[in-house]
Formats: sequence, C-alpha cells, structure tokens
Amino acid sequence: MSEEVLIFAATQIASTSVYACVIALVGLLLACASHPRDALLFVLTNVVVGLMVLVLKELFAIPRPAGARVPIDGYAFPSGHAASAFALLAAYYCYVRPHLPVTWGCMLLAVLTVLAVLVAYSRVWLVVHTYSQIIAGALLGLTVPLAAWYVSQRINRGRLSQS
Repeated sequence: MSEEVLIFAATQIASTSVYACVIALVGLLLACASHPRDALLFVLTNVVVGLMVLVLKELFAIPRPAGARVPIDGYAFPSGHAASAFALLAAYYCYVRPHLPVTWGCMLLAVLTVLAVLVAYSRVWLVVHTYSQIIAGALLGLTVPLAAWYVSQRINRGRLSQS
C-alpha cells in the first residue's frame, strides 16, 4: 500500500459521515449491553467536541495553509479530524474499554491510538492543517471526554458516599 493511499484512507476515517456512524453504532451497542450511562456519555462527549470545533473555527477564523493537496474550504483551527479521532480514542478509553476483556480492550486501544495519530498526520501531509492546528484539535478531542468522565466519577462517588 502506498503512502498516499494510506493517507487518504486515514483522513476519510475521521470524516463526518464515518465518524457519526461509528459514534452512533458504539453508543447503541453500549446501550444494548445495559450500559446506558456510558452510552449517553460516549455519544454526548463526541457531539460536544464536534460542536466545539465548529464554534472555535468560526471564532478564530484562521485560514487553511496554502498549497493543499486536496480541494478544501472552511477554516482550519482547530483540526476537526484530529479532534474527532482523539475524542473517539478518549471516549473509548473512558466508556467502552472498561466493559471489555483486558486483552481486547488493550488491543482496541492500541489500534485507535495508531488511527488517531495517522488521521492527525494525514491532515498535515495533505497540507490542510499546520501542526499547531492538529495539536489543538487533538487536545480538544482528548479533554472533553476525559473531563466528562472525571466529573461523572466524582458525581457517582458522591452518590455512593451519601447512601
């Protein structure tokens, strides 16, 4: 497989349509497996990241770098693809992995980590983002699910200690 094919495949993995389907499917599977709270948090944190990307792009209005290898429009900061890929990774870690056997959980974590890095790299390779835009997107994508998980854990501990 050539580098170019791999790059285009990686960037498509985090496209809005693929991302939305994966989020919906994983959320549905979690809900069907009797984990409705985790399903809700998994879906909501990913939706919040997507909405935050849209707001931040309009707020900062930073144009894309010159010389893109693919036709693209819209603003560049933060990278929505990087935010989506890393939000999926963080939400998986917080809400899905605990329900899987350790071996499967670790293997999927490794795969998602490699995919997130590949997606981020693909956006720089395609010259549609700079490294700072990728890093900002990745940090946003990691922060929202992890912060929501932390808050939900604190709320659950508070409920348990009161009973």
